[in-house]
Amino acid sequence: MSKNSALKLGVVVRESYLRSRFSVFEGVMDYCLENTGLKAFLIPLQEGCEPAPDALAEVSGVVIWAAPSDGAWVLPLWERGVPVVSCNNAFNGQVPTVSAGEPYELAYQYLLSLQRHTIGFVTRPEIDEECRVRFNSRIESEERQARIFKGVRKDPGRFPEHLLAGTDEVELERFLISLPKPAALWCIHDEMAALVWRKAEELGISVPGELALLGMGDHPCAVHSTPGISTVRIPGIQLGQAAARLLHGHLFGSSMLTHDLTFSTEQGALLVERLSTGGSNPINRGIQRAWRLLENYPSEGLTVDCLIEKSRASRATFYKEFERAFNMPPGKAIRLFRTKKAKEHLLSTDLPISQIGRMCGFSSESDFSNFFKRETGQTPKEWRRSRQLHEGGCTEGDERI
Repeated sequence: MSKNSALKLGVVVRESYLRSRFSVFEGVMDYCLENTGLKAFLIPLQEGCEPAPDALAEVSGVVIWAAPSDGAWVLPLWERGVPVVSCNNAFNGQVPTVSAGEPYELAYQYLLSLQRHTIGFVTRPEIDEECRVRFNSRIESEERQARIFKGVRKDPGRFPEHLLAGTDEVELERFLISLPKPAALWCIHDEMAALVWRKAEELGISVPGELALLGMGDHPCAVHSTPGISTVRIPGIQLGQAAARLLHGHLFGSSMLTHDLTFSTEQGALLVERLSTGGSNPINRGIQRAWRLLENYPSEGLTVDCLIEKSRASRATFYKEFERAFNMPPGKAIRLFRTKKAKEHLLSTDLPISQIGRMCGFSSESDFSNFFKRETGQTPKEWRRSRQLHEGGCTEGDERI
């Protein structure tokens, strides 16, 4: 294969992980944008399903964030000669892996340090049996009571509106009421922790007094929630970049992937302690206001100065607090949400490119097209066409946050 040949890297992430692990795809996409001839495609994976064969056939290599139960398709894929790089430790020693350390061990140790009578795990209905057994044995070996709840009716990681509604979660309410307290709950992702906090508040269960909550992923909702949710921050962008670099080298013959290869990222998983576990990390309301302005990106556009004004903070404080809260500079956040708004209009309407550009704050179609191509590697017209072509399989540059 020539270095000038275009190739496609597929990123397989379970739909239930998309919001909290989307940064892995962003890392792959960033690497592809910096290297001519590479494209990143997101392949969302439904629970209990394998990736569609036609989707895999379109890509030259695959980056995955998978569960142990996915070994039924991950290992055969690797054995068939398809280049695969895993971004978690589920298949360490079996397929090439990039690792940010031991985020789950970090979570275990932190939960134990809270000295709670009961330690529980709130997860998806499709929890892997190996994970369940491992969790129970680990907690019970420390002479604590272990509880696992997998009956959430609607996963807020897939249905973010459920964070606000939270209706018809009778089984979750019963679980929280019956939980021996004081307790600590580890939730499969931050959105789940936010939902549990909301239910605990409705039931009069104090957080963190009676119930400490730990999330996973450091999604913005962990900062927005009151109290702020303690979480394990995973350097997804660095993982995605490293995985794409390994695939790139393998596909062009400059390096070789082996099943026992493990590459450690410079930045490891980090525990972020907030008020949901009694931490002293306060919520910065001004930064929250700025983020909500980004989420409702106005048609007249945004600048960092607009965000600073909304936050009512000094410039130095704003930059420091924004990066601490969201693990990205404000300039990147503006580009991210501007691109996201453009993609939403491109996908959900038949409006002309020029009109969509104006709705995203651009004065001309050429400015919009140049910006969009820098961010995605394609012009708006090309991206819209490719997204329509791949509606049933790969989704290129799919901004699901």
